[in-house]
Amino acid sequence: PLNWNSLGIPDFVAMANKAIGEFNSLVNQVQKNSSIVDKVVQTIATAKTVVEPPMPKQDQGEIMDLQEFYEFMERTRMETVDELLR
Repeated sequence: PLNWNSLGIPDFVAMANKAIGEFNSLVNQVQKNSSIVDKVVQTIATAKTVVEPPMPKQDQGEIMDLQEFYEFMERTRMETVDELLR
């Protein structure tokens, strides 16, 4: 092991510089990954997983029954999830 008391001070400095460079590279990778994770979290946080169903047209006047409502909600939820997975 090299230290300041050895005669290989240039080798010690070179190894320290190499270790600092590797650490700097690791810090950059962590910062990049952190940025990517933050963007994904923001996308998920702002996603609308529940959408208000369309209102019936004035001339039709009928509202969705429970099965239609469930299918609408499930379809829009799956579309949102699919978008988030891309």
